[in-house]
Amino acid sequence: MAVPERRNNFLIPHLARTLNPEWDFDKHGAAIAKVEGKGSITRYRNFFRRFEMRVAVLADLDAVLDGFDKLGASRECHELRDRVVARVNLLAEDEDADVSSKTLKGLRTSGSARELWQQAQRKREEYAQGLCEWEELDAAVAAFFARSASGTARRVLEEAQDPELKKMKTELLMMLRKEDIYVWELGAIEAYYPPLDANESNNKNERARRFCERYLTADDIRGLPVFKDTSTCEFDLIFEAFFRSPALPTQKAELPLQATASALEEAAG
Repeated sequence: MAVPERRNNFLIPHLARTLNPEWDFDKHGAAIAKVEGKGSITRYRNFFRRFEMRVAVLADLDAVLDGFDKLGASRECHELRDRVVARVNLLAEDEDADVSSKTLKGLRTSGSARELWQQAQRKREEYAQGLCEWEELDAAVAAFFARSASGTARRVLEEAQDPELKKMKTELLMMLRKEDIYVWELGAIEAYYPPLDANESNNKNERARRFCERYLTADDIRGLPVFKDTSTCEFDLIFEAFFRSPALPTQKAELPLQATASALEEAAG
């Protein structure tokens, strides 16, 4: 498994092994490797396939919107993905373009967006005083709304409240799993954690460590709040497909032996 951040070295194996003792990376010779961004996936896959190694991909949901061509998906997946993106863009366009109270709340938690908005405000003041050209003001405003539009598209895809989009998104993720490409349905792994307690650190590595310490059984993990209204646990679907064995611990099945070890890659968000 190629991971973008250190926490996944212990978090992903913990999830798999806790859900099913047979889903053990060490037992099956599955390797974890680090990938420096989605752009590196093709290079990793091409290299390891020269040695007839099976290479899988684990990516954040934003890979559907940006960098999908790096995942190695089939033409059929690309066609469905294009329809998903078209639907997302259509729904995003329907969002209120004004800086709503929700957008302003988001700015307080997004440093990059807040900085872009402040830059646009400064350019507006400078333009009013004749200290900058119109093109500079226009560029600053465009940069902010480009960032805002990108965030809107991600949110629309993550929430998938539109029935048509939800159906296509589910179908795409299922198709990708059959091609050894696994994409987090809710966005990133942090979206599956329970809410932070008071005074808890939001550090990603710390949160992953605490998760592994607190969620020690399959029932703990399958009982996470994000799975409350679902019939299946997404983690089960991912690891069942990767290890090629059923989710139920009582139904043991060995991963077919390969000439070399399997690798499950996670792309950077």
